[in-house]
Amino acid sequence: MSTRPEILFPLFASLETLPGVGAKTAKSLEQMGITSPRDLLMTLPSSGIDRTFRKSISGLTFPVVATTAVTIERHH
Repeated sequence: MSTRPEILFPLFASLETLPGVGAKTAKSLEQMGITSPRDLLMTLPSSGIDRTFRKSISGLTFPVVATTAVTIERHH
């Protein structure tokens, strides 16, 4: 018998219970010490990419990822 509330059971299940996570992905995550959805929630990202839309690329310090709209006038 567990003292854990039943609503929390999915957090301690195997990773393969998550949509889109199969045996191969679960094995890769296990190498990083992630064996349950709870572990995945407690894993902080190591980096991020800012994909905020920008009207112009002027004023950016390159190299940088920039999301903007462009018009292609010619293509060879």
